[in-house]
Amino acid sequence: MRPEYAIGLAIFALEKKKGGATIGLRRDIVKEVQHLKNQGIVVAGVRIRPSLEGPSSEEISDFVGRLAMTGHLRQESPIRLTDEGRELIRTQIQKGFQNDSEREEITRALSLLGLSPEVISSHQVVLAI
Repeated sequence: MRPEYAIGLAIFALEKKKGGATIGLRRDIVKEVQHLKNQGIVVAGVRIRPSLEGPSSEEISDFVGRLAMTGHLRQESPIRLTDEGRELIRTQIQKGFQNDSEREEITRALSLLGLSPEVISSHQVVLAI
C-alpha cells in the first residue's frame, strides 16, 4: 500500500476515535500505521523505529510536516487538519481505491481501522469545528 493511503487512513481513524477534529500527535498516527503493518498490510516506504517516547517514523513526520507547510493543518501539535487537508487526503485515497490493484488493500485497511468505505467516497469525514 502506498504510504499516503496508510497515513491518511490512520488520520481518519484517529479523527473517528477521538470524536473531533484533533487527531493527536505524530506518534498516534505511527501507532495506527503500525497496527496495519502488524495485521499484514505492507506499507511501502514507511519505517517505524523504536524511540524513547514510543515508536516513531520519519516518513510519517515528513507527511505531517508537508501538510503543515502547505497550509493543510490548523495546528501541528496536537494535529488538526483543515477541511482542505481532509479533502486532499480523501481524494488521494479515493484515487487509489479506483485502482483495482489497490482497492483490496485499502478495503482491508478500512476494516482493520474500523472505518467504512464511505469515509473515502463522500465528504463524511469533514467535521464541524
